[in-house]
Amino acid sequence: MTRITDANRAEWLGYAAIEPAAPVIAGSYGTWTIRYVVGKYGVDDGGAIKVAFKLASDWGTPQMQDPSADNYVTVRTSGKAKLLAQYMQRGYLRPYFRTVHIDVYDGSLVKSDEVRVTLGDTFGGSRGAHVQSFVDDDLRFVVAVESFQTGVFYEVAGDTSLRITGGEASNLVAIAPSQAVEGEDTWLMVKAQDMFGNVASGYLGTISLSCPGLLGLPGTYRFTEADQGVHWFKGMSWYKGILPEGVGRGIPPGGTGRHRVVVVDLETRLHTLANPTQVLPRKPGVLPGKAEMLPGKPDGSSRLSVYWGDFHGQTENSVGTGTYKQYFEFARDKSALDFTAHNANDFQVLRQHWEEIKSNTRQFNQPGTFVTFLGTEWSGSTPAGGDHNVYYLDDEAPLHRSSHWQVPDKSDEHLDCYPVDELYRAVRSDGQEAMIIPHVGGRYANLDYHAPDLEPVVEICSAHGRFEWLLQDAIRRGYRVGVVATGDDHTGRPGASYPTRGHFHVHGGLTGVYAEARTREAIWKAIKARRCYATSGDRILLDFRLGEHLMGEEVTITGMPRFTVRVSGTSGIYECELKRGLETAFVLGPESRRRPDRIRVAWGGARLRSRDRHSRWDGGLDIQGGTILGAEGFAFDAPWKGIYHWDQTSVKWRSSTAGDIDGVFIDLDAPDEAVLRFDTPTARFEVTLGEIRRKDVLVDAGLLDQHVSVSTAHLDPDPLDLELSFEDTDPPSGTTPYYVKVLQDDGEMAWSSPIFVTRG
Repeated sequence: MTRITDANRAEWLGYAAIEPAAPVIAGSYGTWTIRYVVGKYGVDDGGAIKVAFKLASDWGTPQMQDPSADNYVTVRTSGKAKLLAQYMQRGYLRPYFRTVHIDVYDGSLVKSDEVRVTLGDTFGGSRGAHVQSFVDDDLRFVVAVESFQTGVFYEVAGDTSLRITGGEASNLVAIAPSQAVEGEDTWLMVKAQDMFGNVASGYLGTISLSCPGLLGLPGTYRFTEADQGVHWFKGMSWYKGILPEGVGRGIPPGGTGRHRVVVVDLETRLHTLANPTQVLPRKPGVLPGKAEMLPGKPDGSSRLSVYWGDFHGQTENSVGTGTYKQYFEFARDKSALDFTAHNANDFQVLRQHWEEIKSNTRQFNQPGTFVTFLGTEWSGSTPAGGDHNVYYLDDEAPLHRSSHWQVPDKSDEHLDCYPVDELYRAVRSDGQEAMIIPHVGGRYANLDYHAPDLEPVVEICSAHGRFEWLLQDAIRRGYRVGVVATGDDHTGRPGASYPTRGHFHVHGGLTGVYAEARTREAIWKAIKARRCYATSGDRILLDFRLGEHLMGEEVTITGMPRFTVRVSGTSGIYECELKRGLETAFVLGPESRRRPDRIRVAWGGARLRSRDRHSRWDGGLDIQGGTILGAEGFAFDAPWKGIYHWDQTSVKWRSSTAGDIDGVFIDLDAPDEAVLRFDTPTARFEVTLGEIRRKDVLVDAGLLDQHVSVSTAHLDPDPLDLELSFEDTDPPSGTTPYYVKVLQDDGEMAWSSPIFVTRG
């Protein structure tokens, strides 16, 4: 066989092109034809052709059965052979798993014959192919040919890439520092997003901005083409002589110390409320008082600040999207993160990729402004340990892969570590400052393995789902670990990772870290001390402590433990749950009256710990003996989910959950005897309105916290800020971990790291 090189690839294997090749808007519909011109080798009877794209892409699933349905694919040839096409979910090499596989039979293809694969053929009434929902400068369709019935495929020449751009603005996002000091410079970032969470780079709207006491904040601003959908406001400061009047639902006027900027588009009326900013007096070295959120250091010498990070994601050289440079720039400039890291699956990381990751990590680290950590993802099978993210404090470190499965250069294979306890031994012997965090992705972490000196926290939230069960598994084993959350972003949006169809089920998470400074050393120290907490993606301020002992600490007491929790949310705070080990000790929330005519129905949980974990809740409810006056969804985290129909007797929705919740409110004119029937693939039951009005109803649907809760809705708006204290009057003996879980009205969540309490 002729040696295939880039120079002769088109001659011998052929070439491919895509038509049209113009940029296309994410989430839209259209028709594209991939034209493959056969090379000198031809394609023999029994050979095959593949058109493949990345697993992370949620481009509509190709189908060849229904010409009237979305994503219909046709395959034709000018040659004297027949073609048979089928879709394979895993039909080619990682990461190009998703494949249209075309068998050649009853004849052969010869040089210059054409094969035309039409994605989204509309001749039968189809809307076309559904474009992936996230921005991509280089969405590539790999075309590979197997000419001689050997099973070995070679990629052909040509350009079969599309550029995917963001759509029109459908919402605004405003991000501010979680803390500010009176009289010192502060900032605000405002971003326009399309319905899929992409930056709406063409946004040219005029916004109003308001927040009493924030000097230098302009009253209005018109976005320009240069903004590309994102604008940073700087040179502002808080003035101590002006107290906020309070903005947004549930904020009392004046003196709370928690502030939120209101942003409104003056034409479309799109609006948003920035995350809470805690404004502190300019008194260096003084421990904040009771009304302030930020704890001091344990010795009381200086304040700690909350810094936000999403420190797990991948790019195009593994299973993700975009370059390393684009990844770090997005985290810094479009997500306003304080810290981040890049973690590619190690069995795909080539030596040159590792050098590029180290170089970009070093280049983007700016102490005091933006922090980066060097990282990788150890990706052994779950029986051997499962996914673990590995981080280094320095810019230089050896790469200990789980294997060289997709790495052709085996010269450094001696550095591989398998199972994960070999990784523990290797990083200790390297003499590097390292940290390892168990992760749940495709391969979930196996906590039969644990290194207390290297694993201070576990990751309980990412775009793959919510995994409080991982913390509970650790508690069950007696491990003393805190919690973090990340995006595990594959879509080029660290810090702003949104669901995609079929693979990433929820919004990516964020980690809040109480640290002394925005530096590697300070953030590293805080995570090692478990002085951190996880959120489902919103910048919820959470302070949980026992006396002056912070989350993550180990405390010995003689009396009854008395805890305080202070929360400043991004939406109304529905409830706070205090966990005592594996049980719920208290459910605490705002004092609220109930509405008997408005019912809240929420469902959630997951099927499995492993890949296909999401629970399917497509279905609805109906009322017998009463009338539905209105229906409103909440916590649906993607535009393809939610209510699609309601009438006087029923509500229908599309829903799936992966540890998160979805839900509906229904307004009713119904007596106590009326019956609510809930009907989905995961849970079916019926309950009378009288039962719901007397007591909240919780239905256990099994597996991983699959459940449905039905209750009357709160009459009063839930507050954005909540301060609670509670004493456990019946604490167990020995050492007990206590932690807090916060649930907002919109379904967003936060979890504190535990405080480990020993009764002496």
